Amino acid sequence: MPLHRAAAATFLGGAGQQPPATRPTTDRQQYNRITKVICTCVRDIMLALIIALICIAFISIIASLIIRPRSPRFTVISAAIAGVNVTGSEFKAACNLSVLAHNPNTNLVIWYRKLEVLLLYGSDYELSGTTIAPMFQSKRNQTVISARLVSDDVDVDNDVVEGVASELRRGVITFRVRVLAGVRFKRGKWVTKKYKVKADCDGIDIGVLNATGTGNLIEPGIQCEGSARQDHDSWTAALKLTVTSMVGVLLREGDFVSFLIFDLNAELDFLTFN
Repeated sequence: MPLHRAAAATFLGGAGQQPPATRPTTDRQQYNRITKVICTCVRDIMLALIIALICIAFISIIASLIIRPRSPRFTVISAAIAGVNVTGSEFKAACNLSVLAHNPNTNLVIWYRKLEVLLLYGSDYELSGTTIAPMFQSKRNQTVISARLVSDDVDVDNDVVEGVASELRRGVITFRVRVLAGVRFKRGKWVTKKYKVKADCDGIDIGVLNATGTGNLIEPGIQCEGSARQDHDSWTAALKLTVTSMVGVLLREGDFVSFLIFDLNAELDFLTFN
């Protein structure tokens, strides 16, 4: 048979053949395929979220390094007391106090979200306290905080009774003033997390006339020693736990996981006070 006829016969015969039947997709295979797609999407979304959080962490760290927030400073500039009296185990007095708050930051506003002034005696024995209204303090600003501290028949220990009575006879009573503040640092739209500031003003010597129980601060301008730490609220703790769990699920165990957790903790904890 000629070659061209054989080729034609082969072509015609092949044209009449049916394509091989495809095996139908089972429900199990379709379920596995859909599950794989969903898992891939969830993994990509979680990974994108973690990367976004890490970027925010780096930006916050760099911003803190550049801006370097500094804690406010406090100075007791005046104090006047009246009606000092110790009867039995009860202490009574009224104190008008002026505290100078100084913002040492050159480019940050301090937002006092909560501000308290306490009058203490001896080893942290609280005689009275008052709350100051929230306020903003502009950069390099000095603001006088006025507080009226009233002790109306406060029950005190024998050590306080004996100490106050002895100092009244001597004519000088030594108190301690404590300033507690919840602050945020603000520059434009950038705001830090909450920080707790605690400042103790020791050696508040007030010369008191025993007969009238009135007196004034002997040496104005007493500097307060303070400290500041971040206020870890429940939202921050939940965020750290959630991110840590997400990283562990995605990447299991390894150095990269530790690296990610370190950076996230740094972003949540970092702030330097001078």
